[in-house]
Amino acid sequence: MGNRRRRKSELMIISWRDIPAQVTAESGDQREKLLLSDRFQHAIDRAATVAGLTETSAYVQEWRRHPEPLSGDLETELVALVRSLEERYDSDALESLVRNGGLAEDFADSQDTQDGPSGSGRQEKDQT
Repeated sequence: MGNRRRRKSELMIISWRDIPAQVTAESGDQREKLLLSDRFQHAIDRAATVAGLTETSAYVQEWRRHPEPLSGDLETELVALVRSLEERYDSDALESLVRNGGLAEDFADSQDTQDGPSGSGRQEKDQT
């Protein structure tokens, strides 16, 4: 339990390659998560097929976590980030990612963004 108390407050965007799937928020003992709409999971499944990563082990290895700071109310910031991702990743953006096997190279060029779904430039490979 001591380890839980030392956890920093943060939002975490969980993505398959560069396609976000859900956002979690954690602050102290409080933890919440929201899934993005079904169109994101459909895009992930299609991108995995394009990339040839349909076997479970290859698919699972592509999940990543993108940490974001949490400076205000956990639930408010969680909902705001999910809304932002839903708006940013319109049908055209998701289709671009699908065509590129879930990688944001073409998407980043067209959206003038940095690496990662939030544009933070930070990515961590998910070890879970």
